Amino acid sequence: MSEASLTAGQYAEFVQLGSFDPFAGDRNLVELSYICLGLAGETGEFIDQVKKMVRDTPIGFCAVAEFHNTPEYQHLIEELGDIMWYMTRLMNLLGVTRQEVLIRNTYKLYERHKERFPDTPWPFTDPFISYDNVKERLENVRVDEKV
Repeated sequence: MSEASLTAGQYAEFVQLGSFDPFAGDRNLVELSYICLGLAGETGEFIDQVKKMVRDTPIGFCAVAEFHNTPEYQHLIEELGDIMWYMTRLMNLLGVTRQEVLIRNTYKLYERHKERFPDTPWPFTDPFISYDNVKERLENVRVDEKV
């Protein structure tokens, strides 16, 4: 299947419009809880599918690539889409973009990795997401949170 041209922003708008649960748009802890429960349920369905693949595969340790184009593999992709839907709902509710989450996560993981491998280069070349800019932005957020 070829890569679709749907952007993360377009998908986030679609998810926002297509949220029909009774708490959609409430922007409170009930909505947050509902989304988290949905995410946990979909993640559980993904994990259950993996369990069944392990259980039903006679070889046990086959390469994941061997499952491409199987119904089980297609089911995993569908469940991954459901997980992405709930993740996008969470980002919408929390008011963050996918890009912001990815940059923050990269920074966190880079800090851990740098402790073991000090010569690891920062993975971004864009000056707007330089290591120093991200570090400063996150430090400012932490300061604001303490107020």
